[in-house]
Amino acid sequence: MSHLIHVLEFKKALTEKGITCPIEQSKLLAEPFTRALIRRSYRLGGWTSEMDEKAWAMLDKWNKVSPIPAALIHKGAQVRIGMLNGVMMNTGTLPCKKEFTAIVGDVDVGELPACNILTDYLVRELEANRE
Repeated sequence: MSHLIHVLEFKKALTEKGITCPIEQSKLLAEPFTRALIRRSYRLGGWTSEMDEKAWAMLDKWNKVSPIPAALIHKGAQVRIGMLNGVMMNTGTLPCKKEFTAIVGDVDVGELPACNILTDYLVRELEANRE
């Protein structure tokens, strides 16, 4: 099964929450991809140059299947990891959730089951190095 099925389910969930603008949906689609890169990097022990190369390679594969904002996703993952590391180093606690998720109106995109399902699937694709 392709991740495209999960992308469609994610967009359907956004539509059901009243987010119908295709441009806004495309921007919000970056959230599960960003989360997948972050999760994978932590499973590998952090964002290294090797992880960076693997992330770009997979973003390129995903982009060939369906257009995604690869540069935005890549930068978003790097920034969030930097923020997480900085907060953990300085305070020893996790930061405020609002800093690390996409919230539109009263909809927390990261709380949508379709977002978590897509993120999980993308992580499996990263781990298997398939598209």
